[in-house]
Amino acid sequence: MKKGLILLFTLLTSASLDAQTTLRENSTKNAVYGHLGINPSTLLTVGYQRYLADSVFNREIIVFSEISSSLFTPGPKDSEIKLGGIISIYEWNKFKIINSLNFSYGSAQSINFDSKKLAVGDELAIGFYGPKSFVATSIEFEHVYLNHLKHSDYFKDTYFSDVKDGWYKGLGGAFQFGIETGFTLKKKVDIHLELKVPFTEKFNSYMGSPFHLTLGGRYRF
Repeated sequence: MKKGLILLFTLLTSASLDAQTTLRENSTKNAVYGHLGINPSTLLTVGYQRYLADSVFNREIIVFSEISSSLFTPGPKDSEIKLGGIISIYEWNKFKIINSLNFSYGSAQSINFDSKKLAVGDELAIGFYGPKSFVATSIEFEHVYLNHLKHSDYFKDTYFSDVKDGWYKGLGGAFQFGIETGFTLKKKVDIHLELKVPFTEKFNSYMGSPFHLTLGGRYRF
């Protein structure tokens, strides 16, 4: 019971890595973006990207930072901060394989406990990226290394009266498999849509929404 709740909150504070809309041809070096989605709760995310030239891999690297929060219960107790980088690891004409790595700190609250997490996530997107549109499939994995739990009186009275608050070793991770597409609406405005199906690292289904749907936008400058 307790393990299942912790794994659910892993997903409650997991936003899209957004590797899909970032590596198309453009002359801009900065971007701000936002997306709204069911993931599995309704999350609102805003972020910033910076394009960096890399002479070692001869690829453009994108670093990003973002913050997500529950749309209906906004605030620090239902939020996530994420830092990461994105790079195209293989290109052939319009075909690309893009990797996005991130580190995150998230919080979520429920009737049972307030939870915090430290996690590492990685996403691989494989698809065709043109100058004004793209379509790709993706696989994403996030592993939670540490969880901090502060249990409610309800949880103690109902389940475990002697449970201890504090940091616990993370109880695994989550996969997401999806398909995504996007296009340039105007010269510097991108629209992005993705549909993903979540599983535990043992490929069991999750409680809550059986799929994650996200609609996003980005402005480059």
